[in-house]
Amino acid sequence: MRTLLVAITLIAVAVSCSAADTVATTVASEYPDMCSGAMRDADFADLPDGVVAQCESVTVTQKDLDAQIGKLTGSIRDQSRKYPVYTLEQYITKRLMLIEAKDWAKGIGSKESLDDQLIQSYLAAKTPKFEVSDKEAEDFYKEHVNMFNGVPYEQSKDTVVYFVRDQKTSEAQDQFTGSAGKRHKIMVSATWVRSEHERWARNPVEQARLSGKPTYVNFGVIGCCDKMNPITQALRSGYGDRLNVVFVHTGEEEVLSDLYGISAIPVQLLFDKDGKELLRHQGFLSVGQALAKFAESGIDLSKGNKND
Repeated sequence: MRTLLVAITLIAVAVSCSAADTVATTVASEYPDMCSGAMRDADFADLPDGVVAQCESVTVTQKDLDAQIGKLTGSIRDQSRKYPVYTLEQYITKRLMLIEAKDWAKGIGSKESLDDQLIQSYLAAKTPKFEVSDKEAEDFYKEHVNMFNGVPYEQSKDTVVYFVRDQKTSEAQDQFTGSAGKRHKIMVSATWVRSEHERWARNPVEQARLSGKPTYVNFGVIGCCDKMNPITQALRSGYGDRLNVVFVHTGEEEVLSDLYGISAIPVQLLFDKDGKELLRHQGFLSVGQALAKFAESGIDLSKGNKND
C-alpha cells in the first residue's frame, strides 16, 4: 500500500510539473514595461522562421513589419525602427479591431466600407458618454492653464469641458483596444521579443530603472507642462546623487511614451532600486509628494535607501 501511495504521489508531482511547464509566458510577465497595449497579453511561442506574431486569421511576418514601418514618415518612422514592437502592437491591434468591428457591423446591419471609419464607429459604440463635473474641469484648467493662453476659466469653461471629455473618451478607447489581447489569443515569437528587448532596454527610462537606484521619470512637453519642470529640476539638483531623474519629452519621443502607456501629460513614474513601479501619477506632483511616496516604500532620499 505504501509503495502504491508513493507511486501515486510521484505521478501527481510529475503531472503538476508538466502542467507548470506548459503554462504560457506572456510579454507582460517577462517584460512588464515593454508594451502597454494588446501585446502585453501575447503568449511566447516557437513560430516558423520569419513569422513574428500570429492571432487567429492574422499572421505578421518580419517582411510585413518592415513594410509597415516603411509606410511611416519623419521621426515616427525613425523611432519605430528603434522600437519595432510599437509598430507590431499598432498593426496587430488594428487588425483585431477590424475583425471585431466587422462582426459588430454585420450584427447591426451597418454598411460602412472604409476600415478606419468602421473601427471608429465600433469604438464609439463601445465607449460610454462621459459627463464632466465642475471640479474636474477646474482642476484640468489649473493643471494646463498655459493651453488657454491666459484666458480666465469662466470664459474658457466650454473648451475645458471639451478637452476633459475628449481625454476621458480617448483613455476609455485606449483601454478597450489595449485589452484586445485578452479577447484574442495572440502568439509572438519568443526569440524575436527577447532580441528586441535587448534594444528596448537601452532607452533612457529602462537604463535608469535597472541601474540599482530609485528612479523618477517625468513625461511631459516643454511649454505645456511647465509646472512640473521646476519639480524635475529640483529633484535632480537636490537628490541626483541618490536618485535617477529622467525627463522624457513626449513630443519628441512619441513611440517611447506610447509604449509606456502615456496618453495624457504630465505623467510621473516612480520606481524603487529594484525597478519596481511604485507610482504612476498624472498631473502635478510636488517634490514633497514624490519624496513621501518613496519614503512609503522605505526609500528615505535624505539618508539613502533603508533596504540597502
